[in-house]
Amino acid sequence: MLDVLRCGRAGGGAAAAALYGGVDGAVLVFLPGVGEIERVARELERRAPGGACRALPLHGAMPPHEQRKAFAVDARAPRKVVLATNVAETS
Repeated sequence: MLDVLRCGRAGGGAAAAALYGGVDGAVLVFLPGVGEIERVARELERRAPGGACRALPLHGAMPPHEQRKAFAVDARAPRKVVLATNVAETS
């Protein structure tokens, strides 16, 4: 299962929605830019109890081997949260 969240400039409830959205599986969050991605990733890591989720950034400035991590299966974390720029939404 995959949930998709679209967040505005502030990234407002992205971290909370990804953690407490009431669904199982992976979450794909579209954010306006790299700064928002980094901020939400830090917030997820801070809020996630005991490694309950893994935040994975995904944007064009990353090297390909780092981008591929967003598509890999990770059995260590029950929830994978991919944080992507909204440019990826139209690609």
